Amino acid sequence: MRGEAQRDGLGAPAAGQLDLVEGHLRTQQRQAQAVHGREHRVIPAQLFFGGDAALHGQAELHGDVDAQAKLGSQRGLQLDLPVLEAVQVEDRLPVVGLGCGQRRELKHVHTDQQPGVRVIAGREKNGLLPARQDDLRRALEDIQRKALGVERGLGVVDGPAGIVHGDGPQNTLGRAGGGGQVLGQLCRQARMIVLQDQGMAADNLPSNHAAQDKRPAGPMTGPRTHRRIAGMRSPWAATVLLVLCAATAADDAAVTVRQEPITFPVVANKPRANWSAPAAQRLSGKDSYTTTAVILENQYLKVTVLPQLGGRVMSAVFKPTGREMFWQNRQLSDNVPWMPGGARFSFPFHEHGRHYDETAGYVIVRGADRSATVAVDMRFEQFMTAAELNRYGRATNLQLRQYITLRPGRASFTYAARVENPTPIRLGFKLWFLARYDNVAGTMPILPAAATTGHGAPSLDPWPAWGGVDHGTTGDWADSRFAVGIQHDFGGFYHPKDGVNHLLLASHTAAPGAKLVIYKSGPERGYYEVWRGNHEVFEETGRLLPALCSHRMDVECFVAPRIGKADYANQHAAMRVDLSAPGTARVALFPLHPLAGAKLHVGDKPAVAVDAAPDRPFMQDIACDEARPRVRLLAADGTVLVDQQFPLEVGPMPQEQFQRVQERVKGTFAGGRGLFAEAMPLPTEHWLTLPRYRKELLATAEQSNDLAELNDTALRLLQLPGTDEAVMTTTAKALTIDAKDPRANLQRAMALLQAGQDEQAMGHLEHARSLPGGLYLYAMQHFRRGGMQDAVRALQALVAMPIDAGDGPAAALLTPGAAATWQGPKLMLAGMLQAQGRKAESEAALRAILADDPACTEAYELLGDKASLTTLYEGNEPGRKSVERALGEIRDMRWRGIGRPQ
Repeated sequence: MRGEAQRDGLGAPAAGQLDLVEGHLRTQQRQAQAVHGREHRVIPAQLFFGGDAALHGQAELHGDVDAQAKLGSQRGLQLDLPVLEAVQVEDRLPVVGLGCGQRRELKHVHTDQQPGVRVIAGREKNGLLPARQDDLRRALEDIQRKALGVERGLGVVDGPAGIVHGDGPQNTLGRAGGGGQVLGQLCRQARMIVLQDQGMAADNLPSNHAAQDKRPAGPMTGPRTHRRIAGMRSPWAATVLLVLCAATAADDAAVTVRQEPITFPVVANKPRANWSAPAAQRLSGKDSYTTTAVILENQYLKVTVLPQLGGRVMSAVFKPTGREMFWQNRQLSDNVPWMPGGARFSFPFHEHGRHYDETAGYVIVRGADRSATVAVDMRFEQFMTAAELNRYGRATNLQLRQYITLRPGRASFTYAARVENPTPIRLGFKLWFLARYDNVAGTMPILPAAATTGHGAPSLDPWPAWGGVDHGTTGDWADSRFAVGIQHDFGGFYHPKDGVNHLLLASHTAAPGAKLVIYKSGPERGYYEVWRGNHEVFEETGRLLPALCSHRMDVECFVAPRIGKADYANQHAAMRVDLSAPGTARVALFPLHPLAGAKLHVGDKPAVAVDAAPDRPFMQDIACDEARPRVRLLAADGTVLVDQQFPLEVGPMPQEQFQRVQERVKGTFAGGRGLFAEAMPLPTEHWLTLPRYRKELLATAEQSNDLAELNDTALRLLQLPGTDEAVMTTTAKALTIDAKDPRANLQRAMALLQAGQDEQAMGHLEHARSLPGGLYLYAMQHFRRGGMQDAVRALQALVAMPIDAGDGPAAALLTPGAAATWQGPKLMLAGMLQAQGRKAESEAALRAILADDPACTEAYELLGDKASLTTLYEGNEPGRKSVERALGEIRDMRWRGIGRPQ
């Protein structure tokens, strides 16, 4: 598989293997042995790994010719490393640097951050000191990754500034002025990487290549290979740099990806009295359906994604135990989307808003960290009809991207959704994530909240006990509960019988909605549900996404076995802290990635060493006499992984937050029914939406003389069909109040452009350039008039603008997690640069777009990336047509309107 690291039989310690190479290379202090003066030295050395705390041993240096390192671990692993490298750095004390092809990864490494974490020893007396672990790990991984790309034998890898030397206390790894090239040379059996300061080797080596050792590669314990540095004035003058490298361990292997067909039985769904949903065309009359499954796999997880069925994650298996993460139901109903198990995002309708006739394109993307992402692109323009404005409708002007990512060495995967607003105006929406878990009696919900409410927010109830019932354990009760005022990011269920937590993480600021659905216990009743959303309660109005911006919600999913019920979880670990025994804290820790050399602090007691991995959780009783101790978990380099007091504080009863939720449910907040209707997505059940508010909008347009109210009314009328005349009248009234008002001018220009009156629109766009939407349309029109340079400058100014959060009551409904990504303007800028023949600039702009959004089909089209377009268009004709329309707008520089339900 492209990008996949090679295995060498070294893996997790439990299987007699090494854990993830942390890349922390340390040579402690030099000990001279007087053999012919300085010709022979023995240097104690340590090579740090993730699972074994370290390999310990010594390196013997014989003159300036060769060196051999013999290392061993406490677990009995013995490793002989042949030649490494000795480098003279004039008369200075040790100067250490590992460079890589991506200099930006190393730019934050300074020498004065904290004791023992220095990169350049300067005038230190203790010899080589360790650089920051993460930075060295990334550097070493990058070098190994490139070197492992060599097909056979020895290979040369070039990169910037490998060994940095200088006097300044602020020197950083990767600094161009540090003097040199990184030359990485790998002997596949000997597993050797040579780092050399090109500035010190000017005599015999070419400027960009190291001389290659032509001897055949030997085994790990075979003959010593060496590389003498040309130009050394005196061997071992004052400083020796010893670089030890082992093969990439199994925990650091690239994520594997494979695609295979998967077939599901299709069943006819039973009709219900209170609603109906027609059968999906691609399932109607069929008894089975075959689609493509993309399977992502690392050493801990196997994740199955169905990109052509809306990006659903069908299954995720924790490989060390074989535990399935989600409830499984391997069949499809012919008309509703909720029957299969797994996890998915619900959009544009907030509750099960999926349809099997929705199509999706996808592309598989490899990350620099050897991760793999299934990036999914979904468009909904084909559903802009009146029939799609009811429950389970898909009518929306917005686009949905999804990214399912698995990284090497992690026992979790991330499932992210990005809602893209390609229009020049703000739009309302709701976005919810759903995961389903097995229904097992005695399951314990994990919801770190002080209070919950039901559908429609009728009352605020303490969690987990209210109404005389303890809801902390499932049984003979059922309910659907929304957390109010949640202050933590984790949630899920704990299965006591199996001792497994099923957890997910989502930012409580970007996703303040947290919902549990619990049915009466029993496998015949199917599943439990965990939801996360960008607002608190289904029935309230939605949130507003500003013009040309995006909203992103990231969810991380995992299981955490063998620690008891989790009290806390973040992106590093799930943790239980049991304080029930006097004077003792029993701390159980499930790390989401291997930990070596970590330290656990409980209260003011001495730190406890932690050596753990996802297949080796940590548990220990620690002396503790505090009622609510602070627990901190620190990585080997001092990075704080967990810092939390236990028992966890979930806050007081959130009365004020609940009052605001109720106002948003009833439409009694500032902005009233009009703002409620605007922020509500077009497809809904019985709640107020813009199509249902049409008569009131027309009445307001006729009666009002308030500028802000007229602007809001015109904005809402723009989103409805058959309102062109009303928009013209409303914007004309607004402009009589203030002829230079940016919002009135933008909305007037939009109405004129949709009517094909481009010349009249241009004058209004001159007064709307302070708004992102106005500047976007202005640049487009200016380009069409021949003002290419001015148009490019306008777009360059636009992408530096902040979000237009709106003014008045609408600002309070700005969606959390909104970002000024400006994808539409950036695509247009790339198109303009192409039209001017500035190919390199255009390509750079498009690559930057894809780095931010790897599912942006328009960028692949403009790049001419036919390979990626194959899966983006396979079975996705509506998506292809949507992209064609967008590209036509870019190439013709003619705005096609926002799209309105017909």
